[in-house]
Order: sequence, then structure tokens, then C-alpha cells
Amino acid sequence: MPTSENTAKEPGTGLPRSEMPLAEIEGLIAQVEGTADGDRLEQERGAEREPASAASRRSGGLQAFDFRRPRTLSRDQVRALHIVGETFARQFTTVLSISLRSVSHVGLGQIEHMAYEEYVRSSPNPTLLTLVDLEPLPGTALLQLPSEVTMAIVDRMLGGTGDGKQPQRALTDIEVPLVREVLDRVVHEIGYAFESLSHVRPKVTQLESNPHFAQVAAPTDMMVVLSLQIRIGAVAGRASLALPHAAVQPALENVTSQSLFSDRSGVDPQQAAAALAEQMRSALVDVAVRFDPVVLTSAQIVDLQVGDVVPLRHPVSAPLSVTAEGTHVAYAVSGGKGRRLAAMIVDSGAQPGAGKDNR
Repeated sequence: MPTSENTAKEPGTGLPRSEMPLAEIEGLIAQVEGTADGDRLEQERGAEREPASAASRRSGGLQAFDFRRPRTLSRDQVRALHIVGETFARQFTTVLSISLRSVSHVGLGQIEHMAYEEYVRSSPNPTLLTLVDLEPLPGTALLQLPSEVTMAIVDRMLGGTGDGKQPQRALTDIEVPLVREVLDRVVHEIGYAFESLSHVRPKVTQLESNPHFAQVAAPTDMMVVLSLQIRIGAVAGRASLALPHAAVQPALENVTSQSLFSDRSGVDPQQAAAALAEQMRSALVDVAVRFDPVVLTSAQIVDLQVGDVVPLRHPVSAPLSVTAEGTHVAYAVSGGKGRRLAAMIVDSGAQPGAGKDNR
């Protein structure tokens, strides 16, 4: 006997309508959205991979290691580069403050070791990229300044305040000489900062606005990158100084914990002490011959007039005090040699005040 069909039909299809719990429907929607956004999430993870590794280092977690780019900087070499970076940042600040007559500050950030291709990708475009020759070291260094900081420098050089929103563009032919004047001074300070490692004579060779046009190294060549935080008035930005690893490697190899950061220098302590004593013997020291001091009240000092006589109260028979840089070293009696006054050293046992006669 046929049974009655009470199952509800889906409109337009004739198929039975299926009923699903609300929680299961929401789960399916979330799964579809997650699949559609998979590529975007993967790109975001790739962009955040480097900061995540830095965070894992701070928290003591795991860190990815790329065997194609082994990190060859030791702890002592990083310390030496940190000294170089701090020195350059201080000199950079001085140059900006004097040249722009504005409150400026340059601070050292992280010191990283990356391939040249990675450094170019991480640099903004447009930007101001200064190519620096590090004679006599091989290779070319790169000083990167963000556009907002560069345009603030131009604004200050032309009499403006340098504040406000700055345009993001390359420099014009008129603006290049203005910025080049400041960059020449800044690059000169690289040589001063490197004095602890090596003697270099840095010189600006070229300016670029697009990092991809600065083909100064192979894509896989390693660079030592010093991050810099620059602030000129109300304008701030992130700059960097990239050094070819092959150029600074010989100088960094000489930086060891025994030679710079500890007392185990490998030098005989007795020889070092003898050399120091020999140098001290030729050092120039101010020597003075003095009477006993005189104590006066404030009123007596104020009432002093031309022609007044101030008694020294120093015994005539007492020797004078010979001092070196304010420290007593001997006694002497006054006299003359030719047409000049002189003092003859006497026995140190003769103490001032031995006589009773006063002048």
C-alpha cells in the first residue's frame, strides 16, 4: 500500500530538503573563507618570517637556519661593529645638527647579516641610495636614506621647517647638489667610525633613487647591514648602512676577545709597564713654585685697591713649595740665574715655617 510522502522538497529541484545544525553551517563557511584566503595568509607569513625569527631569538625559541647563508659573524665581531655603528650614529647626528640647524638624532638599531638581493628587496622605492667607495678596501658600501628624511633635508637647506608630510619621489637636478653637500660630510665620518677596525678613505661615487639600479654586488654576496633610526625635527625614518662582508672581513678577523675585549692581550706585563714608564718620563707637566696661601675675608677682597699691600705671612727662612699639577713634590729657595728668576731645590726635610722672621 503506498505511503504518503511528508518529506519537504527543495524549491525548484524536487530533492528532499536537508536540515543541518547551525554550528556545522558556520564551520563550513569558515572553511571556505580559509581556503580562499590561503594564498594571502601564506604571503603574510613569508613577509613576517624574519621578524618572527627575531622574536624567537628573544624568547629563546626555535630559529630557522639557512645553510646557504651561514652566519659568520662572531660575538666579538658584532661588538666591534656595534662600536663602529654607535660612533657613526653620533657623528651623523652632529653633521645633521650643524648642517640643518635643527634638532636631529641618529640612533643605531640592529646589526644584520643578509644577502645583497635581500637587502635590495627590503629597501623602499623610491629612496636615496648613496654609493660609497671604501678605499683601500674592496667593494662598495651603501648608505640608504628614506625619502621623507631626504626631502626634509632639502626643505631645511632651502630655508623651510622640514616638518609636515614630505613627497615620495626622486630628487631633482637642483636638489641633488644640496643633498650631496650634506652626504659628503656624513660619508666622511664613516672613516672616523672605522678607525678602530681599519683605515679607510670613504668617498661618494654615485646617487641612486631606485635600489634595483645599484648593481654593486652579486645577488648572493653577503652584506653587513647597520640599521639607523633618523629623526630631523618632527620627521623620522629608518635608514641603513650596508657594508660588503668581503671588504670588512679581514678587519673583523683581527677582532678577538683576547685583543680587544679582555686583558689577555698576549703582551708581557713587564714589557708593557716598562713601555708605559718610558712614555711617562717624556710627558710634559706644569710645575709651579708657591708661597704659603693667604686667607682673606670676602670684605677684604672687595675692598682691595691699587697700591694695597697683602702680607704673604711666609717666613723668610722657609723654603717655597714646588708643585706639579697641584701636587707637592719638593721644596726650593728663590734666587736668580742671569736676568731671570730661579728656584733651587733644597732638602725636602726643610719644612716651611722653620724660621721666625716674616717679611
